[in-house]
Amino acid sequence: MKKRPYLSWNVAEIAEYRFKDIRANKNEFPWAVELTDDQLYDNIYGDSDYFDAEFEWLTEALTEKMAEMNKGEYWLASVENFGWRHLSGGKNFKASTGGELLNAVLPRTECSFKIYVTKKGITINNAHHDAPTGGEMYYIRPLTSAQWDKIEGY
Repeated sequence: MKKRPYLSWNVAEIAEYRFKDIRANKNEFPWAVELTDDQLYDNIYGDSDYFDAEFEWLTEALTEKMAEMNKGEYWLASVENFGWRHLSGGKNFKASTGGELLNAVLPRTECSFKIYVTKKGITINNAHHDAPTGGEMYYIRPLTSAQWDKIEGY
């Protein structure tokens, strides 16, 4: 059995969930009763406030998990199969919020990802236009301040 992700981000899945919620709860969404399915999907995809709120919830949940894993703000990340050339690499960075962590490691493009929590840290399986089926894997582990200082050469 595959491990379920702790968190995930996929705009199409979020839109589908919202669509089903609106259709199932017509009393809560009277404005949507007369809309065709295509019109409703257009409305959902055009609602940037909804997606912003969903992403804020995701980053807040990630921030809480990060605080449990790491009392500091130091992290070490490695990536495998990055982009269409399937590159590997790594970096150390500071992050105290989920948004900062995701910004530090993910490429600056629209991504869909699954976040897993492991004994060693956080694993992210990311998909985007250069890796449409996913498999761009990020392995992120917390560092102590002493480990950070050693890496940074202090």
